[in-house]
Amino acid sequence: MGYGHRRETLEKALQIGAVDEITQDPAEAAKDAELVILCTPVGTFGDILSRIGPALSPRAIVTDVGSTKRSVVAAAVKYLPATAHFVGSHPMAGSEKRGVE
Repeated sequence: MGYGHRRETLEKALQIGAVDEITQDPAEAAKDAELVILCTPVGTFGDILSRIGPALSPRAIVTDVGSTKRSVVAAAVKYLPATAHFVGSHPMAGSEKRGVE
């Protein structure tokens, strides 16, 4: 399930096979997921984590590809339920790159 705020980007992700389903609702994207990967700008993580927290299953693992960790970990502690497992990760894309491609 792919989440994003731009419908055009979501449609492209669906078209190229990066995701099987799309939504513009982060809680819907995270519902029943075993693994959630945050791949949005770090500044959006707090809002997204606060919205997905209530939807996470007890077995959920949440990770990220953000370039920093202090604010990300603080947001995870603040917004994720105690049953969720947060694993901070290393960036996988350069900051000069943008989009599903």
